[in-house]
Amino acid sequence: MFTGLKRQRELSDTLIEDIVPADHDLVKLKKLLNWEGMNRIYESCYTSRRGNATKRTELVIGLLVLKHLYGRADRVLIEELGVNNAFMYFCSVSYEEIRRCTEERKKVIDHSTLVKIRKRLGSERIGEIERLFREELIRKGIIKGKNLFSDTTSLEDNISYPTEVGLLKRVIEHAEMVVQGVVKKKELVKTAVIRKTNQIAKVYYSAGKKTKELLFSTTRQLLSISKEVVAKARQHFDRSSEEVRRELKRIHERVERVGQKIVEQVEQKLSGAKVTDRVVSYYEEEARPLPKGKVHKGCEFGHKLRVDMSGDGYITNYRLYRGNPADVGMLEDTVKEHAERFGKKFKAGAMDRGFYNEPKIEELEKRYGICLAIPHKTDRSKKLTRRKQRLYDRRSGIESKISEGKRMVGLDKSYYRGYEGDVIWSTLSILALNIRKLLRDVRIKPKLMKKMVMESG
Repeated sequence: MFTGLKRQRELSDTLIEDIVPADHDLVKLKKLLNWEGMNRIYESCYTSRRGNATKRTELVIGLLVLKHLYGRADRVLIEELGVNNAFMYFCSVSYEEIRRCTEERKKVIDHSTLVKIRKRLGSERIGEIERLFREELIRKGIIKGKNLFSDTTSLEDNISYPTEVGLLKRVIEHAEMVVQGVVKKKELVKTAVIRKTNQIAKVYYSAGKKTKELLFSTTRQLLSISKEVVAKARQHFDRSSEEVRRELKRIHERVERVGQKIVEQVEQKLSGAKVTDRVVSYYEEEARPLPKGKVHKGCEFGHKLRVDMSGDGYITNYRLYRGNPADVGMLEDTVKEHAERFGKKFKAGAMDRGFYNEPKIEELEKRYGICLAIPHKTDRSKKLTRRKQRLYDRRSGIESKISEGKRMVGLDKSYYRGYEGDVIWSTLSILALNIRKLLRDVRIKPKLMKKMVMESG
């Protein structure tokens, strides 16, 4: 049964409002957000009117925002909710509610419940929440959209550095889980196959000097074991009862889908063939290597993220790509999406050399009546015009915006699983980034707060 927004105030609500300073960022933010609109999006997750009451909208959406705005883990955030007055005010949690939960030895919301609700919302509905906030800023004239600055960055996945030894070890362990009929890794019995796998892997990982010869020799041994145990797991699954197959279905499908692909790509590498579309993680199968060409980090593993910024410092659009597509292929979509959103207000744009495509630039400038400042990709002697150079000099603002996102709101690494989880992570990070910018503007221009609240009213 859907609960929705908090309608009935409690006695201690007034007390919390008196304690939290009126100029606190979360007090301002609560007035700026469109809770009714977010409530409608949250309500669409629950079609049935039966069952237990859902968690309130302010509590769920509030925690999702606070997580990225302040960089808290789910467990830490929920613990802090019971002692932080500003968090309680923002999520509409009263002292009475905290007291009742303490007496009953439970939490206002459990971290596992928050995870389930986040999965139920999914990337599509969370994207609607982010767009709702962004479109309101555009409608109220906060985001102008006259200029467009775009760049790409990498969103890393939370995975260990991929080696053939580590990947094959995962495949063998999960295939053995199917053979033994267990669904949890901690229940896995260390058979002769597991012990031999661990011994071979230990030879590689404990070596002081990891040579190519050592890698190839250990990989060949693990590859032979992998083929045998995967075939054995397939036979065991086919011969199992219907009940056992239901329990092992998820693990078996991953072994067949991801494990088999890992085995095939290792075979290709050992044979000297070039491996394309390489799997770098058993769990994050869609993550791909993203070469950066930087001294401190030559390669990252995850997805490419495109970020579009307006001249006034707000993120106007973003997109998470599978794999590592070239920047130049994003040029038309980037300009088209910005032009559709801002129309004739859109006058100019600037991007780095990776987006350079001379015929496409000329076509887009003519089609939308804009100026695009993108320097030649290879020929440094071809200079931009004076107007385009001034515009390109302002493009550096997108670099600092991405840096802020990585340092402050979690754009450096995604801790959610799968591509769907990475989209949710990037969406909430972009939302938090725009919120930070809005709160800075409100602090600088107090009249902006009154204008936005009055227009909302």
